[in-house]
Amino acid sequence: MKTTQKRLTTFLAGSLMLCTTSAFAQSKIDVLCDGKAELTKLDSKLLQSRKVERAGGSFAQRIAQLSPASARGGQVQVVIAATTITDDLRNAVRAAGLTITDEFEGYGIAHLNVLAVSSIQLERLALRNDIRLIQTMPEPKVHVGIANNQGDAGMDGYTLRLQGINGAGVKVGVLSDSFARTASVGGTVSGGFLTGSNPQNSGDLPASIQILDDSASGTLIDEGAGMAELIYDVAPGCAIAFATAFNGHASFAANIDALVNAGCDVIVDDVGYADSAMYQDGPVALAAANAVANGVPYYSSAGNSASDALEENFLDSNPANDLTFPPSGNDLHLFDGPFVDSTFIALTLAPGERLRAALHWQQPYGGGSAAGPGAAADLDLYVLSSTTLPLTNGTILASGTNTQGTITAPMGDAFEFTSYTNPSGTTEQIVYVCVDRFLDDDVASPGKIHLYLDGGTLNNLFDFGPLLNDRTLWGHTAGTGVVSVAAMDYRELNDPSFDGVVGYNAESFSSKGGAALPFYYDGNGNPQSVQTRQHPVLTAPDGVDTTFFGSSDSDGTGFPNFYGTSAAAPQVAACTALLLQLYPSLTPAQITQRFVSSAQDAAPAGVSPSGALGWDDVTGYGIVNVYSAAIVGTIFCDFGYTGTEAGLIHLPYNTV
Repeated sequence: MKTTQKRLTTFLAGSLMLCTTSAFAQSKIDVLCDGKAELTKLDSKLLQSRKVERAGGSFAQRIAQLSPASARGGQVQVVIAATTITDDLRNAVRAAGLTITDEFEGYGIAHLNVLAVSSIQLERLALRNDIRLIQTMPEPKVHVGIANNQGDAGMDGYTLRLQGINGAGVKVGVLSDSFARTASVGGTVSGGFLTGSNPQNSGDLPASIQILDDSASGTLIDEGAGMAELIYDVAPGCAIAFATAFNGHASFAANIDALVNAGCDVIVDDVGYADSAMYQDGPVALAAANAVANGVPYYSSAGNSASDALEENFLDSNPANDLTFPPSGNDLHLFDGPFVDSTFIALTLAPGERLRAALHWQQPYGGGSAAGPGAAADLDLYVLSSTTLPLTNGTILASGTNTQGTITAPMGDAFEFTSYTNPSGTTEQIVYVCVDRFLDDDVASPGKIHLYLDGGTLNNLFDFGPLLNDRTLWGHTAGTGVVSVAAMDYRELNDPSFDGVVGYNAESFSSKGGAALPFYYDGNGNPQSVQTRQHPVLTAPDGVDTTFFGSSDSDGTGFPNFYGTSAAAPQVAACTALLLQLYPSLTPAQITQRFVSSAQDAAPAGVSPSGALGWDDVTGYGIVNVYSAAIVGTIFCDFGYTGTEAGLIHLPYNTV
């Protein structure tokens, strides 16, 4: 059994290490950048692809392997993070042969999205002082898991619609991957409005939908249209607008602003980026908070990652100084297992299975995916084929080795990401994940780290047991004023014993949050007194029907079922449209309070709700019931109608 004394001794020894920053940095710069310090502005995927190109290979093909979200045929989508965007910078970017596809400046960041064909184009720009970082496009993820929304009955929306409350006069803004880019939706966009799509022709969407931006690239599934169908089922009188959230953080934030400016009264999204800041608000979180501050309720899907993460203080496994890169193993993080500590996490990947690994640590960002001065400590993330030390190119299957915290280069974001796919179509593969502290500034401890692992199953080789059991909810979903929404199968809502446990239980995949999620830095990356937030907030049904979007027809209705918190969040947005028609002067905080105070208690999957009354870190305050929310504070009268602070409305008492 490990002891506290052992761990404390190791930590103190690690914290007393002294080194020369430039000496440590140089080994990494030599290996990754051929000794050119300015190239540390490029992320490690671009640098690895640069090496392939210099050896005669294809830059674009290597990027497609390392960062599929950045692949654009024979081109590469790149994000240039600048101090500010000027005509001089635009001219320099174009002179390098790059095509500017989008730009955004605000919320502490200045981004140019560009298309590149060669790393040589990026090398020229790295010499500029007004460029902070050059990165591959971050990988977005939607929270997926004639048609009717079966969750509507459990939320009591039909009771309000019987009284003529259908969301009329309310516009709901939707952010997702795309809306009308597949043949399943079709239709024509003219003058910024979609008409004639298949769901519109079948009566499952309003005849006209405002399309602000449907320009995302890559693999698109029109999840926005699926979300809109669910909204329209609950609030068939509302108007709907759409903008993509798949073009990176800057575009996501800009499109939140655009929806607010387009007059949206409610906004909902179902998109997350792994590189969203963990311990500070990034541009998307700030834009969402700005929407709320301007009176627009904002809902976000909590995520479908259960508790597949660990969050703990960094613990250096060996106090010895080490200058080597790749690492010798002296500065690997010592994971805190239940019975034995280890520097490796063993995972089994099924044939063809992909592992996505994301690492955050308790330091500010550096202008890439969020504003700030950058991380003073440099951590790296590895996926290995064996635990043999030192690490070698032969055992490293994938890695995230961006350069942070060096004197000779700008300080980067406190984040690393990598992914690996089991190449076998028939055989399982065991891989090992480790975190290395590459000491650029040994005075700055990384503090808390958060490691998210999406894919694979824990291997019992090191007897970790429930090692991964921490929150997977972060980023703008935990933003100020944002209402994060968990998911529950609609059949569980209609029959609380559906899952075999008596009582209302969330989907097993619904992301875990926390009662006090910490924010150590403000939106500009400056240290602040620790602020905490509680998420998720509410739960709503998923597994409901759409005309085209979702998985197989699991309930035998003849229509595909839309699972995931991506389906749950728009349900609450639709319920909000009903409330706003009824009480147009309600603020976002008042709406949330109505939902919270009237919610039906629920519990995480497999847990008896009777033993977990009140808020919990998976279901929040419980299941939304819009009729109950509508009559909160109502005084019932004897005349077949009720009196409220908004006047008299005909809501018969016997429909409660």
